[in-house]
Amino acid sequence: MVCYTELNIIPDIRKHALANAVDHNGKANAGSVIGKLIAEKPELKQSIQEWKPLVEKIVSEINTMLIESQRKELKAIGYVKEEKEEKEKTLPVIDFVPVVRIAPNPDGAIHIGNARPAVLSDEYRKQYKGKFILRFDDTDPKVKTPEKKFYKIAEDSLKWLGIKWDKKIIASSRLNIYYKYAEQLVKDQHAYVCTCNPVKWKALKDKCQACPCRSLDNSEQMKRWKTMLNANNITKSSKDLVIGKMTELRSSEARDTTKSRNKIIKSYKDLVIDSYKEGEAVLRIKTDLNHPNPAIRDWAAMRIVGNPKHPFSKAHVWPLYNLASAIDDHLTRVNLVLRAQEHATNETKQNYLYNYLGWKPPKVMILGRFLFREFVLSKSLTRKGIAKKIYTDWDDPKLGTLMALKRRGFSPQAIRNFIISIGVKSGDAIIAFENLAAFNKKIIDPMANRYFFVSNAQKIRIKSKSVIAKLPLHPNKRKKRILKAGSSLLISANDLEDGKEARLIGLYNIILRKNTSCTVINNDLEYAKGKHLRKIHWLPDDKKQIIKASILTPTGSINGFVERNIIKEKPGSVIQLERFGFARIEKKSKNKIFLVFAHV
Repeated sequence: MVCYTELNIIPDIRKHALANAVDHNGKANAGSVIGKLIAEKPELKQSIQEWKPLVEKIVSEINTMLIESQRKELKAIGYVKEEKEEKEKTLPVIDFVPVVRIAPNPDGAIHIGNARPAVLSDEYRKQYKGKFILRFDDTDPKVKTPEKKFYKIAEDSLKWLGIKWDKKIIASSRLNIYYKYAEQLVKDQHAYVCTCNPVKWKALKDKCQACPCRSLDNSEQMKRWKTMLNANNITKSSKDLVIGKMTELRSSEARDTTKSRNKIIKSYKDLVIDSYKEGEAVLRIKTDLNHPNPAIRDWAAMRIVGNPKHPFSKAHVWPLYNLASAIDDHLTRVNLVLRAQEHATNETKQNYLYNYLGWKPPKVMILGRFLFREFVLSKSLTRKGIAKKIYTDWDDPKLGTLMALKRRGFSPQAIRNFIISIGVKSGDAIIAFENLAAFNKKIIDPMANRYFFVSNAQKIRIKSKSVIAKLPLHPNKRKKRILKAGSSLLISANDLEDGKEARLIGLYNIILRKNTSCTVINNDLEYAKGKHLRKIHWLPDDKKQIIKASILTPTGSINGFVERNIIKEKPGSVIQLERFGFARIEKKSKNKIFLVFAHV
């Protein structure tokens, strides 16, 4: 076994700890330092338990230093950061001008998973000077019921991502187009109306057997199709008239007047429309009944919805996704589709339609799912969570909707960069929130002004004269923010370690005391650097210099105080609360400010 003392690794530990701290706002991570050491000297892995405490001790010391001191020491030891050669992410090459589309279902807000095909499609459109179609896939008025507000929310979310479309279509306004092509498929004997019991039909399908409806002659199929379409003609008024005639009929039976009774029966028959009800008939596309995937066998293309819940249409006959999508893609000349993995089977289904109708299918690229441990992306789970008040709304910080990310202070360009970095991959991607946050930090860090925020405030008294602290508004800006430190200050209770020496950022070193006045040791910055003390933030205990603050996080609200200098920021601005993290200002008043936490 190689003993770590023989290798004298203390300088290496310090070097990697300093480098890691400088890369992460002055806070090194012991695990990252250990990883670097083992990567450089694999033989150290055998004795890791011996030298691991030394790493933790040195990391703890370095984390008490000011970041300027960390940089200075790192430079003094001649450290040169190893620059990784970043390969530019490129999309798979195509040899045609693309017409792309995204087809959101307006049954909920767009989330970051939905944003992936949207952004990649938009990148193709830009790169090859193509066209972008926005198509609302809103033809399910029963299960994934559209809601009027989500049409605008989808458009706003896409605009926020910087996506512009050349044409917008709403599927529910195109029902007559779908009926036209469905009828053509029936005439050409590529589709049939099935009236079998669903359980019976599934049993036949699983055995790769045709149902009796499949072989009926063309005239019968057309008659069934017309009967199916008649469901659209059953209106509330006609139903009310039928109910009225039934009531009148019962009255005539009571009077036992044969003549009037027969007259009412005739008028009742005239009112009854020959139609199927929900569940009694389905339009099916003929496919290979021996296909290895049962989902492909004679798939359903149209169905009847007895009580449709749709904001724009009261129709009862509705196309399913594959019929409407294939027809619209052809008519809008879409030739490139980036499709989620769960829709891979739909490509096979739709190819039957393209073949029957003599159309050329678009090129399809399959995208795996984004899997976030920290986010809920499912629209159905989100809706249930809102109903149970687990989430406040579709922009709740616990969610992965674009509305929520925007509210938290994420940059749309960061989301685009993140999606492009993953590229076009068919495998699912398990994403840590930190990875997404890192892309956002690159954009917001150079712009976010710095402020002090103290939660769980603990008052301390100082044996010192008042001191004016001139703190940088941002490390890269000359502008300063001013705080006047008097004889009473506020710090976070977690930072109050009785008897410990600490550096109040921008002020002086003190000995912390819980029940008595804290002693100022030295206000010389060079003295503080040499001591490698823990740095803590603070606020004046002065209502003129501080205001109340409430920060909404995914786990709840954190209340405290923030320096009043923040009032100069506009709502919507993203700032950094030192030693806490980035946050977006949501609203403010004279005495309180509300923020939403973004990330560290």
